[in-house]
Amino acid sequence: MTEAAYIEAVRLVRSKTPEGILAAGEIAFSVLPLEGERGARWASLVAEIALALESIQLAKPTLDLWRAVSESAFGSEDMRANASFHVAQAMQREGRFEEALAHFRRAASDRSLTSIYAISRFHEGCLLLQLSRFSEAAAVFDDLIQSPLPPDFPRIHVELRRICALLGSERGDEAPEHFEQAIAAAPALDPLVAASWYETAIALERAGETPRAGTIYERLVTCSGVPGPLAVCARFRLGVVAEFLHFYDRAIEHYKAAIESTERHELAQSQARWHLAGLLFHAEEYADALEHYAVLLRDSQLSAAQAGEAALKTGLCLQRTGRLEEARRQLESVAQDYRDSAHHWDLQAELALAELFQSMRDRDSARRSLQRVAAHASADVLIRNAAINALDRLAGAK
Repeated sequence: MTEAAYIEAVRLVRSKTPEGILAAGEIAFSVLPLEGERGARWASLVAEIALALESIQLAKPTLDLWRAVSESAFGSEDMRANASFHVAQAMQREGRFEEALAHFRRAASDRSLTSIYAISRFHEGCLLLQLSRFSEAAAVFDDLIQSPLPPDFPRIHVELRRICALLGSERGDEAPEHFEQAIAAAPALDPLVAASWYETAIALERAGETPRAGTIYERLVTCSGVPGPLAVCARFRLGVVAEFLHFYDRAIEHYKAAIESTERHELAQSQARWHLAGLLFHAEEYADALEHYAVLLRDSQLSAAQAGEAALKTGLCLQRTGRLEEARRQLESVAQDYRDSAHHWDLQAELALAELFQSMRDRDSARRSLQRVAAHASADVLIRNAAINALDRLAGAK
C-alpha cells in the first residue's frame, strides 16, 4: 500500500464526514493484516478509522479492524489494550458473551494502564451481572474498589454495581452495610450517576430490601438535574414501594405524579396508571378507577394479563356505577375476547354477567352464564365452586 494511500486515508477519516469515514474504512480493510513495515505504519491509523466508523454507528464492520490492531505487534500497549476493549464490546453486542469476557480481561491485563484497566474491568463486571454470574461480578468490583481509578471515573459507579452483585450472590448479607456506606458518602445525589442509583434500587427491590430501594427513589425524585424520564420511572417505583408497604394513599399520590408528569416515559406511566386504577378499584372508588381503565383499554404497553384485567374491571366498574347496559356489553366482550385465557378473565366475566343479569331480573341469562362456568373444563376449583353455589341459590329462589 503506497504512501499516497496512507495520506488519502488520513485526509478522509479526518474529514469527519460519513462519506469520508466510509472511504477511509475501505482503505483500512485493504491493508489487513497489519504485518511488517505496513503494520508499523498503519496500526494507529487503522485504530483511528475504526473509532470513526463506530462514531457513525457502523460498529459491526469495525470488528476486524479492532481485532487486527489488538493482535498487531505494533503501536503502544495502550493502543492494543484499547483495541481489545472495542473487540469485547463488539462481541457483547453480537451476544458472544464468553468471547467478550475474554477480551475485556485481555484489555485489562496491564494494571499500569489505569484508564483502560478500570473501564475494561468495569464492563467485565457489568456483563457478568447481566449474565447473573453475581459472585464473579462481585469479585471484579471488589478488585476495582481497591484499584486506582482515573479522575473522570466516579468510584460510586463501582460501589453501586458491587452492591447489585452482592445482592445476587451468597455474600448478600454484606450488601446492606455497603449500601448504608454509599448513602452516607453521598448525601446529595449526583445526577451524573442517577442511572446507577436507579439500577441499584431495582436490585434492592428484587432482593427484598424494599425500604432501602425507596430511599434511593425518594432521592431521585427530589434531586434536580436527574433526567426527566428516569425521574418518572423513579416516581412510579416509589409508588410500587409505598403500595408494597401498605401506604396506599401515598402510593396513589406517587402514581398520579408519575402519570401527570410533563416528562414522558410511556412504559412507566402506563404501569403507574394500571397500578393506580387497581388501588382505586379496591378502594371502591369505581368512577375514578373507570376513568383510568378507559385509558388503559387503548394502551399498547400493557402485558396480555394486564390488558385482560383492565378489560374485566372496566365492566365491573360500569356495573358498580349503575351503567348496566354498558357493563353488559363490556363483560360479554371480555367473555368472548378472552375465551380460555390463562387468568380466566372470560369465566370471571361470566360470573359478573350472572350477577348483572340477576339484578336485571333475567334469571335465564344468569343461569346460562353460570352453567358455562360450571361446565368449563379448565376452570379452577374456586371459580367453578362459585358458579355451582350461585346456581344452587338461583334454583332455591324459584
